Amino acid sequence: MASTQSLVLVLVFAIFLAPQLASSRLVNDESSMLERHQQWMSRYGRVYKDEQEKGARFKIFKDNVDRIDAFNSGPDKGYKLGVNQFTDLTDEEFRASHTGYKRLQSPTKVISGSEQTAFPYANATVESSTVDWREKGAVTGVKDQGICGMHQYMNGHH
Repeated sequence: MASTQSLVLVLVFAIFLAPQLASSRLVNDESSMLERHQQWMSRYGRVYKDEQEKGARFKIFKDNVDRIDAFNSGPDKGYKLGVNQFTDLTDEEFRASHTGYKRLQSPTKVISGSEQTAFPYANATVESSTVDWREKGAVTGVKDQGICGMHQYMNGHH
């Protein structure tokens, strides 16, 4: 009889205590994620216009971090995902601002009533059959293009 009462007492205790423990863990997780977001904002110099935007961006950040953590804790795929400067963007926002091809309206520009080709050196003459562009200082390192969206023209038109 005493063991039955003990079992009932343990079950009642577990039923009422478990939700509070889970709730406490969620509060700690949320607090930890808020701190992680603050550190991320500091690292990437992110400032939001108001608390409403900050709250919305935090939710996106949290969703992305949860997805990153779930991916990394899953079976090894040969690579890991990580937090970066884009972690507070939705997939749609990232695609729209960083992967869009923007076609030029016209290959020529009208300047002072006359047409000029989009590439101003199209009719230039070449002094030799080979040119070492490294010697001329024309080769640069890899650049973060930001939100340009015109990566195919990075060194030619920017």
